This record gives sequence, C-alpha cells and structure tokens, in this order.
Amino acid sequence: MLITLRITNWKAHNQKRKDVFKNSWFKLSNSFFDSPSIASLSNDQVIVWIYLLTIRGKSQTDDFEINSLRSAFVCKCSDDLFIETLD
Repeated sequence: MLITLRITNWKAHNQKRKDVFKNSWFKLSNSFFDSPSIASLSNDQVIVWIYLLTIRGKSQTDDFEINSLRSAFVCKCSDDLFIETLD
C-alpha cells in the first residue's frame, strides 16, 4: 500500500543547503533516545521511525511516499506494526 507522509518540523532541524543537491545525511539529536516519545516505542518501532527519517532525508519534497509492505520488509517487522507506528 502506498502511503504519503510528512514529518513535522523537518525543515526546522534539517535545512536544505544551497550547495548540496542531494543530501546523504540528516540531523539526529544526540538526545534522540532520551525523548519520552521515543522511549515509549518498542525496539521495532524505533527502527521504523529511523527508517522513515532516512527516507525523508532522501526526499526533495515535504511529502514523501512509501510502500508499507516493502518498508515493513526492510525494517524486518510486520506490516501491521509498521502501520501502527505511523499513528
């Protein structure tokens, strides 16, 4: 299933540089794992979230599309868990 996503506040933390046309990295806070919202996720859900950040980092637009079945396969989790993590 194709899903369109947008990560809130992406641009506030990952500003596009004028001299870089294709980013190969994204900014991740060193307090990422200290966040209560991350601490409440299962290990599999944390992998899903980091995966989504990497996919967004490759995107040139605010909205990006993912295939939930392929993404669940890449994250080595069930499609149900993948979709649940998006909520």
